[in-house]
Amino acid sequence: MSQRLDETVAGLLLAATENTPDRIAVVGQNDRLTFGSLWRAASAVASSVANATPQDRPVACLVAKTPIGMAGFIGCLMSGRTCIVLDPAYPDDRIAAILDDAKAATLLTDRAFPRTSVPCIALDDATTSDADPPAPGDPTRPLAVYYTSGSSGR
Repeated sequence: MSQRLDETVAGLLLAATENTPDRIAVVGQNDRLTFGSLWRAASAVASSVANATPQDRPVACLVAKTPIGMAGFIGCLMSGRTCIVLDPAYPDDRIAAILDDAKAATLLTDRAFPRTSVPCIALDDATTSDADPPAPGDPTRPLAVYYTSGSSGR
């Protein structure tokens, strides 16, 4: 199968959803999502993130490594905002420092994180909307940013 380099995450997921909506897309320890379910959840998250996050500001994503967490992450990518990827294993102080350094406008999360003034979007709430995904973002902006050890300079 030949894949074009100019295709978007949303476009690839939509094609898989249209071709095989009932096929398993993501498997976790206790649950799984079909392509159709993954598309609906990621689209809802993308819409929630786009509505809450200015186009020129990043969204941070702090979700568990589960199928619904994957839908949240993909939704952040589909939102057209740069996604600051946070590992749930990071200490709270490191997460707070990254949020501050990245100037994240919003935080998509599946857990309580009281150590920030960044407005939070609850993953459970964001995946229940029936909204369509937003239009693709600016292709010249970074899709995602990962902070590695030492990258924050602290």
